[in-house]
Amino acid sequence: RRYVIDIAGGSIGSVSLTGGQLQQMDPAHKGCIGANTFSARWCPSGRFVAANAFARIMGGCKFVAKPKVNDSINAFLFLDRNGKEVVIAWVRNDDAEPREIVLPNGMSAMDVYGNDIKSQRLEFGPDPVYFTGKGLSGKISEVLK
Repeated sequence: RRYVIDIAGGSIGSVSLTGGQLQQMDPAHKGCIGANTFSARWCPSGRFVAANAFARIMGGCKFVAKPKVNDSINAFLFLDRNGKEVVIAWVRNDDAEPREIVLPNGMSAMDVYGNDIKSQRLEFGPDPVYFTGKGLSGKISEVLK
């Protein structure tokens, strides 16, 4: 989420987190022996997969706007390296219960790990979701109302 906000704010890059910092923030890494090397080599973490998906999907993107959506949601519209619209959105409150949203025809979504979400109905909550599709900038406000 921080990288999305940084890019939207005009940052060229963010300060990356080291293996040791990730170890401190990720309960799955707590207690790993030699955290700075062991966590990066031997303890799998979803954070690394999510960072890879972000770099793959958003590399070379340009920030366009913050769509008008529900006040409890962060949403950012970008053009990817091929000029296609991508919206990344999430519910701001980490403790919020996910809510169901329905995607209109022509819109698709990927989870924070870059996996395609096959259903047009999905649970939307604090984990970022990538939305793509034709006319996305006009549809996203209705989907995330």
